[in-house]
Amino acid sequence: MDEDVSLPRTTIQKAVKGALPPGLRVSWDAIDVLTSCCNEFVHLISSQANVISERTKRSTITPDHVIQALEELGFETLVGPVQEGEGLGSVVKGNHATAGVWAA
Repeated sequence: MDEDVSLPRTTIQKAVKGALPPGLRVSWDAIDVLTSCCNEFVHLISSQANVISERTKRSTITPDHVIQALEELGFETLVGPVQEGEGLGSVVKGNHATAGVWAA
């Protein structure tokens, strides 16, 4: 995967910190692993959404393509939260992560 195209490490750190109980610390090594996992997840979903958009002869990936990609890849449990959060600009609201929703 291209290292120039990745989620910022500090963004992942804020999301993790907001999802964990106060006072719990996370090492930078763990943040690096989580960042890598998040990047791979985004790559996987976007690749499948691209396949779906091509299959439907569309040149633009739409939210429906992303939702269908989640379903096809076995992430049905994320569909509801994603549909509720369509258009979110951030994973983090204040100091708390939005439960289960990852927005690009």
